[in-house]
Formats: sequence, C-alpha cells, structure tokens
Amino acid sequence: MNRDHVYASEMDTILHAERGASGGRETWLTRDEVAALPDGSAVADRDASFVLRGGTLLPWSHQGYGTPVAIDRMAARLRLLTPPATIAAIRAGFAPQVHASAEA
Repeated sequence: MNRDHVYASEMDTILHAERGASGGRETWLTRDEVAALPDGSAVADRDASFVLRGGTLLPWSHQGYGTPVAIDRMAARLRLLTPPATIAAIRAGFAPQVHASAEA
C-alpha cells in the first residue's frame, strides 16, 4: 500500500495479520535489532514483556513499569510484540504514550 493514508478497516486487517497473538508470523530480533527500534516498541523475553525507552527496556506488568534493564542483559533473541505497521507509524512521527510508572 503506497498512499498517504490508510482507512481504519485496512489498518485493522494489516495489524491483525502482523500480530503474533492473532496467528500472524512471529518476528524474532537480535539485541542489536531491538536497540535500533524506536522508543515505544515492545518485545518479549520468554514470558516477560518490555517497552523500549531511552535505550533500555522497561519491564511491563499490570502493576506498571519496572526498573530499566540494559538490552545487552537480555536473551540473544527477543520476540517483537509491536506490529511492524505500528513501528512504521512511530518512525513516521506517532508518539506513543506511556504510563507514569515509566517515569519513576
């Protein structure tokens, strides 16, 4: 799709296909590839989820964000949770919001 806009129904179809949880193909990244992602991207190491912020990974839970973890302390390969279309939107200027616990 090479247009200036995408309709919501089209984006929903794209995101659904890209989400591993929806049966889409899982994407695995090296630590260097994770470091190259924009802030706001989410990855998983085993059953733990993290959000990239300021060159570190913030562990996420239902209680909020935890203490930042250096990317080089993670497994050699991490599973990408953020759909590639969302990463493209962040790179294009979309600014994801994070919970206040990410600031602590």
